Amino acid sequence: MRPLVGPVYVPSLIYAAGASALVPAQVILALQLGFSPAAFAGVMTWIGAFAVFASVFAGRLVDRWGDKRALIGVTVLGGAGLLLAALAAADGSPWAKWVLVVALTLFDLVDAVWSIARQGLVMDLAPVHLRGRAMSLYGACQRLGRLAGPLLAAPILAVASPLWVLPVTTTVCVVALAWLIRHRPSLAGPPLASSTPIASAPTPLNPPVGRRAVATLGGGALILEALRISVTTLVPLWAVQGAQLNPPEVALLLALISGAQLVLFWPAGVVVDRWGLAPVTVTAMAGISLGLGLMPLDRSITWLVLCGLLVGLGDGVGAGVIKQMGAALAPVEGRAAFLGHWQGIASAGSLASPALSGVAIAAASLPVALVLNGGMGLAGAAWMAVWVPRLLPRPGPR
Repeated sequence: MRPLVGPVYVPSLIYAAGASALVPAQVILALQLGFSPAAFAGVMTWIGAFAVFASVFAGRLVDRWGDKRALIGVTVLGGAGLLLAALAAADGSPWAKWVLVVALTLFDLVDAVWSIARQGLVMDLAPVHLRGRAMSLYGACQRLGRLAGPLLAAPILAVASPLWVLPVTTTVCVVALAWLIRHRPSLAGPPLASSTPIASAPTPLNPPVGRRAVATLGGGALILEALRISVTTLVPLWAVQGAQLNPPEVALLLALISGAQLVLFWPAGVVVDRWGLAPVTVTAMAGISLGLGLMPLDRSITWLVLCGLLVGLGDGVGAGVIKQMGAALAPVEGRAAFLGHWQGIASAGSLASPALSGVAIAAASLPVALVLNGGMGLAGAAWMAVWVPRLLPRPGPR
């Protein structure tokens, strides 16, 4: 897996650090600009809806332009949006909160292109019998970046306004892009996403399956993505309003959750390579769901930390699971476009979770929203326990 270090793992880590610094800052900045918790959940619902389109568009963009041009274009666009949002907030513009919404929406497209472009290269370079571990390590690099991001944001939030995190995010993402361009493998011919692979053919892990199977597994992937979005929206909200943490403490809590995600990613990759996706998928969904559902039972910091650790461990077990399912299902021709559609199915969870949470907060309370998301996740875990072994049977002996 050494060829993946320069073009995939390092830039993914740097980019994730910049992007995740936004997570605590966007919640706090939105509340400061006048959004209520329910309104902020509505904003995240809109961003989740756009993510579905962004994923499909990103796959076609990478297929048509190639990964390099697509990454440069969207990173510049997303960075410009964040800088404009910071300037509007600093100037006290009455439009500042809507500029922030536009900037966060554009950043969805940046996330989608980065994900699809790097996923294709993992499929090209990783040996088939190590693909589970390679994809888990890719997911772990993203999670390590998400650990560094809140740690990067915490001192800024302690001494300055959260708006200062936006230009820092832009700078870090540009650094990641520069590293990626410097270490990107030199390919002749068509764009990377549809070119002749460097090392070995991007053979699916299992025989091709039909649209019904894609829809069946996609439903579970949607729920898993919804759970992850709940972690980035409901947990910071509960930390502020339930446990009464201050902004730096919220950032440190998210960093702790990200750190817990790094504990089990490698054993999970070994399990995937030897026994298939079912054990890690079910374990991941159950862990995140229990952590969210149990969180509102107590408002103490200790209980919040314990539930956060459970959420982080569960999410870490599922590092790269959605991407591995996409790799198992993807055809050779039009791979990036398929991955874009697959990611679009999962990204619908980015819409479902904030929508469910916003309704629950407005009609009842934030604790009800946490419990509802936890219950949805447990139902999804049961669904995947039935269907993943049938549709994606475990690989043969290694």
